Amino acid sequence: MERSGLKKCDTIRSIKRNLKLKGPQPSMVTLVDFYLWNTNTHGCRRIAASKGPIKRTLWIILTMTAAAMIFWECVQLLSTYHVATMSVTMHHGKNEFPTVTICNLNPYKFNRSKHLLKDLDKMARCIVSRISSGRSAIFGEDNVKACNMEFPADPTPLVYMNMMPPADVKVMEILTGNDYLVNGSLDLRSHFNEKIGMSDRRIALRLCDVNVSNCIYNTFSSAISAMQEWYRLHFLNIMATVPEKDKIAMGYSADELIYACLYSGRTCYARDFTQFHHPRFGNCFVFNNDSSGENLTALIPGNSHGLQLILHTEQQDYIPILAGTAGTRIAIHSKYTKSFIEDVGINLHPAMETLLGLSVSEVHKLGYPYSDCTDDGSDVPIENLYYSSYSLQICLQSCFQKEIVQQCGCGHYERPLPAGYKYCNSQEFPGWEYCFYKLHGSYIAEELNCYRMCKQTCFQKEYSIKVSMAEWPSESSKDWLLKVLSIEQGLSRNRVLETSDVTGVNIYFNKLVVRSFVESPANTIVTLLSNCGGQLGLWMSCSVICVIEIIEIFAIDLPWILLKKMRRGWSRNATMTVTSPPQTVAPALEEAQFEPPTFQSALQCPSFPTTPSTPPPNYYSLSVRRELEFENNDSDSLDGWQSS
Repeated sequence: MERSGLKKCDTIRSIKRNLKLKGPQPSMVTLVDFYLWNTNTHGCRRIAASKGPIKRTLWIILTMTAAAMIFWECVQLLSTYHVATMSVTMHHGKNEFPTVTICNLNPYKFNRSKHLLKDLDKMARCIVSRISSGRSAIFGEDNVKACNMEFPADPTPLVYMNMMPPADVKVMEILTGNDYLVNGSLDLRSHFNEKIGMSDRRIALRLCDVNVSNCIYNTFSSAISAMQEWYRLHFLNIMATVPEKDKIAMGYSADELIYACLYSGRTCYARDFTQFHHPRFGNCFVFNNDSSGENLTALIPGNSHGLQLILHTEQQDYIPILAGTAGTRIAIHSKYTKSFIEDVGINLHPAMETLLGLSVSEVHKLGYPYSDCTDDGSDVPIENLYYSSYSLQICLQSCFQKEIVQQCGCGHYERPLPAGYKYCNSQEFPGWEYCFYKLHGSYIAEELNCYRMCKQTCFQKEYSIKVSMAEWPSESSKDWLLKVLSIEQGLSRNRVLETSDVTGVNIYFNKLVVRSFVESPANTIVTLLSNCGGQLGLWMSCSVICVIEIIEIFAIDLPWILLKKMRRGWSRNATMTVTSPPQTVAPALEEAQFEPPTFQSALQCPSFPTTPSTPPPNYYSLSVRRELEFENNDSDSLDGWQSS
């Protein structure tokens, strides 16, 4: 039987030598004990080598604390991986001269546009007359008629509002004198679309939908602001139906706006300016435009080496109520971006010389995942209506115009039109004013998706402007200077320019320095791995190989042991329900072939069932018996020798 068992053991060893040894430790306790004694991390090895329970507990606490600190520090490093740092650099040398956009604050000459504004001006003069006669006359305390004429129904009238106890509001149209009571709550908004409460008396602009069932009362703190907003709204209704070529003809030409031009001491002419039509300012002119094909550069700083202009305002031909401010408006921007001169422009005061000293800054931002910026707007789901390079302002205005078109059925006059739509006007789209003001309130409150979808550009070039002004022309020089300008412009001898008709501007670089703000990653993959490795070495004297050991033991071997135990449990449950023949050595061999052996089980032989056998002979008793027989034989031979 012993020889048969040894033969079977040799057979199993031969099978296991031909098998690929893989798999975890046979038990979790053995696995952990094997790791503690063979790892290179000192703390874990001290846990296994400690003799007493107190010392072992202390090392367990210290090791777990060190592991927790490593985990916390690595999490902090990972959380700051996509963080950018900003560095500032200064570049000295020649600078690219910016693009300059110039507009007159009066969009159209009054003598060329008065045929379109005749009825509107009559209504405006009547409203001004009624307002100037006093509010008491409006509310019937003094029945004074400032103008006796009939006007068509105004869809957006100026009204006075007066509180009537207990909760009614008396509303009177200033133009027609019609009054009515409004019961219940009113949608009162300030000029900035902010909801306000009702005070004693207010002047407001009433905006209603087509059915006049819903109205907004856009209130103003001053009758001047209310009058200008009312006139501007009606002005947009008129200009929305006028062809663009007619509007260009009503505006100023380059020769009428620009009287003199010098760039770096050289004369420039009207042909050096590119004209375009602006819906709010009429004809505007651009110097150093991208389409010119010439890159102007500044080699020397100072006001003698920039752009010097003398501009003509011609105030006597201003539209009376629309153009409340006299002068010109100028915007300085990069030649590759569109300027929203109505938002970022600078007004130039008549009879003044304005010096604009420039300094350049460039901002280079990192894109995703460091920031939510875009390079060219190709990843922004908003159609660019301006046909210019992408900017945040272009995206917001295009998005807002899309919302206006979708909800109001027409486009706002001061923004480009999408294909297939018309500009809003009260004749074709009655009630559009109510729709626009409601939508504008949502736009300002950031309730639309525009602010969520539009992104900043990753590269921005900005011009910081230092403004200084002086009176121009001076008292001693204005006589000859204005006479010379009048003669040069071909004016009649009886007409001489006034100081309020001209303004001067000088645009130059303060210094030829470009400040660059450049973002760069605070961490790279190399620094991240170095920092994590430093934390491992600091807290546990560990390396990457130690981490691989931990992964091997606790992420590969330990789950395999658990899976093996679960499979054995399922096998026992199956054998309890199904009757199986008694096992012999063959099933043990099959199990050894089915389950992959481990490195310890491969060194052991399987145990065989013990069978009853006869006990071995008592070799010691046999040895004693031989000695006794030998002694007896010796004594017999000795007796025979003595007898002989």
